[in-house]
Amino acid sequence: MEKINEMGKKIDYHFLGENKGIAYALNFACKNALKENFEWILTMDQDSKFEQNNLKEMFDKFLKIPNIDGIGIVSPVHQYIENKKYKNSTSGQLYKEIEATMTSGNLLNLEIWCKLNGFKEEFFIDEVDHEYCLRLKKYGFKVIQIKNVFLKHHLGRSRTYRFLWKKKVVTHHSPLRRYYITRNRLFMIKLYPYLIKSYTENIVEDFFKILLYEKEKKLKIKMMFYGVSDYLKGKNGKKV
Repeated sequence: MEKINEMGKKIDYHFLGENKGIAYALNFACKNALKENFEWILTMDQDSKFEQNNLKEMFDKFLKIPNIDGIGIVSPVHQYIENKKYKNSTSGQLYKEIEATMTSGNLLNLEIWCKLNGFKEEFFIDEVDHEYCLRLKKYGFKVIQIKNVFLKHHLGRSRTYRFLWKKKVVTHHSPLRRYYITRNRLFMIKLYPYLIKSYTENIVEDFFKILLYEKEKKLKIKMMFYGVSDYLKGKNGKKV
C-alpha cells in the first residue's frame, strides 16, 4: 500500500475483501469510472505489458478511428511471450474487425458496457472476456484490433513441447482453473451454439495435454469432470 501511495494521488486501490472473480472486478472498475464521468476504460491483466511507446501509439491511433460510437472494444495485438513469431502488418488499414479478444490491454466503451449490463459475474473468471465480445457482436457492436500495436502477454504457465512433427503449447493451468475453463466453455456452447465444434475440440485437446504433459493429472481431470457435472446441474456460480 505504501508503494502504491507513493505513485501519486491519481492511483486508487480498492480491496474487495475476497476473490470475487475477474468479472466482478471489471464491473466494479467500470462503475467507478462512470462515476468519474469517463467514457472509456483501459483494462489490464497482471501478466501483460506494453513495451516502449506502444500504449501511447494505441491511444494516438484510437483517436484517429472514425465513428467510434458503435465500437465496444478497441484491442491491441496480443503477443504471447511463448510464441515470438509476430510481424508488423503491411496492410494500409489502421485497424481490423475481429470476433473476440482477451481482456488485457483493451479500451472498453462504457456507454455500450451499460447497454449490455456489463460482464457476466456468474462466469467468475474464464471466458468472461470472450462471452462479452460475442455479446457485443450479437447486438450489433464491433470489436476492433489496432494493427502494429503489441501487448506482451503470458499464457498461464505455458511451456512448448514437441509431439511428433508438431509443437504444442501447454498452459499448465491450476486444477481450479481447469474447472472453470471446462464448465464455462460448456456454458458458452449453450449461449452460442455455433461454438460447439471448436470448443468441444478444445476441451478434448486439453484433456490429452494434461495426460501427456502436465502434473497433478488426476486432480486436474477430476476438476474437469466437476466442471462438466456442475454445467449439467446448471451451476454457474463461484467455486472455491
